[in-house]
Amino acid sequence: MTLPAIRLLKNYLPDSSIYVAALHSVYPVFENIPEIADIIPIPTAFTFKNTLETADMLKKYRFDSGILFTNSFHSALLFRKAGIRKLYGYSRDCRGFLLHKKVKFLPPEKHHTYFYINLANSFLEENGPGGFTPGEEHYSKRLGLTYEDEERGLLTLVEYGFDLSGTTIVVAPFSAYGSAKEWGAERFVGLFERIFKEKPGSKDIINIALLGSEKEKQKIDSLIDAVKRRFDRPPPLVNFAGVLYLREAISVISQGDLFIGNDSGLMHIASSLDIPLLALFGPTLPHNSGPTNENSRVLYHKQQCAPCRYRECPIENHPCMSTIPVNEAFDGVKFLLSLHTGPSPVTPSNA
Repeated sequence: MTLPAIRLLKNYLPDSSIYVAALHSVYPVFENIPEIADIIPIPTAFTFKNTLETADMLKKYRFDSGILFTNSFHSALLFRKAGIRKLYGYSRDCRGFLLHKKVKFLPPEKHHTYFYINLANSFLEENGPGGFTPGEEHYSKRLGLTYEDEERGLLTLVEYGFDLSGTTIVVAPFSAYGSAKEWGAERFVGLFERIFKEKPGSKDIINIALLGSEKEKQKIDSLIDAVKRRFDRPPPLVNFAGVLYLREAISVISQGDLFIGNDSGLMHIASSLDIPLLALFGPTLPHNSGPTNENSRVLYHKQQCAPCRYRECPIENHPCMSTIPVNEAFDGVKFLLSLHTGPSPVTPSNA
């Protein structure tokens, strides 16, 4: 969601060098983006010691300005310790005194993409070309996907036994944030059963790739076992949780005919790659953080308690997610698979 803002900056400041300081866990998202001069990995978890070490490392670049896409106090402190005096960001988390310019927060009905564009606009008002007028220019949020990335995705699927003549569905069923965003394993079991039995789309073969972190591997194994118990012959489901690095996961998603997931980073990756996408929303608001590609469908049954910031739902039966029925999700799958127009243009060279 930050890429349109980065591309906006580069468009108006073509001679600038834009660096992205990103957590180790997410920096692969910014690879192969021509508007980005380089990516600076920073620790995923900070301590007092590595904060000082990271600040010293950033100081060597002698940056003129810094734009804070995060709202944390720590990000502002880190940049100031790195000698970056002109900081632009929202005055959140008690960090206003560290900022050169406190950017006015946008109305809550705006999509998060525009929160980042608003920061870029504020920077360009002071540093851009003469006569710059802030606006909501629409720049691409497409990831920097190379031919090699796409081929890696196909080769991974082939290695794990996927029949590439069939339909490939990529699913992220769980959430690192917490179970409040999760639709529930039992509902995914019911959805997968219908998909394998009714074979929506134009192909008789269905492959399902399940993505997640190492911590989610056991839960996905249990989900797969529950699906297989409903069939005499085990259907093709593969658990990639903890197996793929983020860049490899991006490659696999790029080769999917459909992505299914909740409000998560992987969902935004699928949206960026313009993959047909079924998004399941509950505690968060689709107009703030939903997919922005046209070939997507959001399932959302608003509840009085939503939105919330709970990681675990304190309400019995988790109504914001449990009220999305399997039938509705399956109808979404059927519709989105009907949008698929043909096979991938990439053929693995040694498949």
